[in-house]
Amino acid sequence: MNYEGYNANRIDTGNRQAAKWRRMIGVRPTMIAALLAAVAVTSGLSAASTANMISVGYTSAQASRGSVIYRESCSQCHGSSLGNGEFGPPLRGGNFRAHWRGRPASGLYVKIATMPPGAANSLGQAAYSDVMAFILSSNGIPAGRQELTSDLTRLRTQIIPN
Repeated sequence: MNYEGYNANRIDTGNRQAAKWRRMIGVRPTMIAALLAAVAVTSGLSAASTANMISVGYTSAQASRGSVIYRESCSQCHGSSLGNGEFGPPLRGGNFRAHWRGRPASGLYVKIATMPPGAANSLGQAAYSDVMAFILSSNGIPAGRQELTSDLTRLRTQIIPN
C-alpha cells in the first residue's frame, strides 16, 4: 500500500520505528473513522440535536462585570488581553473560536468553573457566568437582552455560534 511515497510492504528492518510508523499509516483511516464514530456516539450530539439549539446569549452589563472578575482572577495566567498569558491558553482568537464554535455552551461554562487551578468553583456561579460573557464578548459574539445563565441544563441547549 502506498501512502505519500511510502510503501508499507517494503519495511526497512534496520529502523523498527519507521516500520511501525508505516504500519500505522496503513490503518490510519480506519482508526480515524472509528474515533469519529466513538466521539459522535459519546457526545450525544447529532446534526438533528444541534439544529434545535439556540445561540448562547449574555448582556453587555454581564460582560462588563466579567471583565472586572477576569482582571482580578484570570489575567495572571491567561494574560491581560486573553491571549498573552504565560501559563494559561488563549481565551480569544482563531484557535479558541475554532475549538468552541458549534459546541454547547455548557462545555465552556464547565471548563471555566474548573478555574482557578486548585480552587475550582471558588468564584461562584454568577461570577463564572460573567467571566464567560466577557470571553464570548471578546471573541466577537454579540450581546443580547438576556443574561447568560449558570444552569447547565439550559446551557446544554445553547450553542456557541461561529
